[in-house]
Amino acid sequence: MDGMLSQEEINALLNGMGGEDAAQDTAADTAADTAAPQTEDFTLADSDKDAVGEISNISMGTAATTLSSLLILQHRRFLFLHGTILQKDMTDHV
Repeated sequence: MDGMLSQEEINALLNGMGGEDAAQDTAADTAADTAAPQTEDFTLADSDKDAVGEISNISMGTAATTLSSLLILQHRRFLFLHGTILQKDMTDHV
């Protein structure tokens, strides 16, 4: 045994090991859980769609601002490093 509990053992522990009736209930519950879920038609109200749109806009705006800040910071580091190297090269040739 690899130290892992089987689903039946887990169900028995959760049900308090109530005997054969609990095992049958557990088997029925397991079969019901693994059955294909029923789908229902689901539509959002206009106010819900607006709320999702606003959350999306806020999230995308925050992501764009963060990315822009990171790129600007990286660009400044690049200019600083290469500017220092260029200044050393110019002073060597003078």
